[in-house]
Amino acid sequence: MSYRVLLVLLPILSSCLGPSYYYQSINGHLDLLNKRVPIIQLINDNKTPKKLKEQLKKTSKYREFAAKTLFLPTKGTYKTYADLKRHEATWVVFASHPYKLSPKKWCFPVTGCLNYLGYFKKADAKKHAEKLKKLGMEVYINGSPAYSTLGWFDDPLLNTFINFSDEKLQALIYHELAHKKLYFADTPTLNESYAEAVSQIGVRLWFEAQNNHAQLQRIYKKQKQELEFIKNVQTVRKLLAKLYALPLDKTQMQRKKDIILQQAAKNYVNSWPKGWFSEGLNNAKLNSANTYSRLVPQFLAIFAKEGRDINRFHKIVEKISKVDPKNREKMLNKFANISND
Repeated sequence: MSYRVLLVLLPILSSCLGPSYYYQSINGHLDLLNKRVPIIQLINDNKTPKKLKEQLKKTSKYREFAAKTLFLPTKGTYKTYADLKRHEATWVVFASHPYKLSPKKWCFPVTGCLNYLGYFKKADAKKHAEKLKKLGMEVYINGSPAYSTLGWFDDPLLNTFINFSDEKLQALIYHELAHKKLYFADTPTLNESYAEAVSQIGVRLWFEAQNNHAQLQRIYKKQKQELEFIKNVQTVRKLLAKLYALPLDKTQMQRKKDIILQQAAKNYVNSWPKGWFSEGLNNAKLNSANTYSRLVPQFLAIFAKEGRDINRFHKIVEKISKVDPKNREKMLNKFANISND
C-alpha cells in the first residue's frame, strides 16, 4: 500500500535523533525548493512535454475546486513544479515492538509526536531502519510520492505524482491541502484519517459536479475496497492485541503470532491492495495502515450526518481538533454516532 502523504516539518530538531536527521531533512527540502519552476512558465514553454502541460493545467482546476468547493487553503501551494529525478519524494520509516501494537513515536515541537520518520534518501531510511532492528524492533519502510509542510513553505507539484490518474491526482492534492486546513498535533491517526477522508469526499464531489456517473461507480467501488481494507487491518490487530496480552514466553508468543499473520495472508490474499497482507506483514506495517486510515469511517460518517455540507463538516472537525488530545477520538466517535466501547 502506498501512502499519499508524508508530513514533514523541517525547521524542527529532536534531540533524540541528533543532527544527522536534521541535516538530511533540511538538505533534502532545500534541494526540492531549488528545483521549483512556476507552472505558468512551464505551460508557456514550447519545450515542455505536452503530457506534462496537460497535467499541470488539470492541477490548476483541482486547486480551484479545492478552494471554492472544499474550502481548503490553496494560497501559494501547487503553483510551482519540481522534477526530483526519482520515483518517490520521501521514504517513511515505521517501527514497533515485536509484541506490542503501540508504534514507536518521535516527538517534535509544533507537530507533536509522529508515528513515523521521513527521509529524502532511501539509503538513509534503510540505515535508520537497521539501527531500529538491532534494538529488537520490527520496521516497515514505504515510499511516499508527496509530503506537506503545513503551510511553512509553498509546496510544489512533483514529478513523483504529476502523472497519476485524474482520481488519484485529485486525492493527493486534496489530502495535502487538508493538512494545511487542520492539523491534530500529537494525534497522527486523527490527522491522517481526516486528510484521507477529505480526499475521498473531494474526489466524489468533483465527479458528481462533472456528472461522470461511470467514473463515480468506479470511485465508489474503490472507496468501498479501502473501507474493507481498514476493517481487515483492524481484525488482525485485535487478534494480535489479545495474543500480546497473554502471559506467554517469547517462543510461544512468536509461534502464535506467526499463525495469526499466516492466516491473515490466506484470508485476504485477494483483497485490496493485493499482496499487502502476504508481503512482510508485521506490527510496524499494520501500524502504518492504522495511522493513515483507521478513523476514516468516522469522518465520512460525520460528513454524511451533516447533509454532505463540507463547510459544516470542517467546523465540527475544527472543534474536535481543539479538544485535549486524549479526548479527541472519543469526541470524534460522539459526532459520528459511534460507540466508544
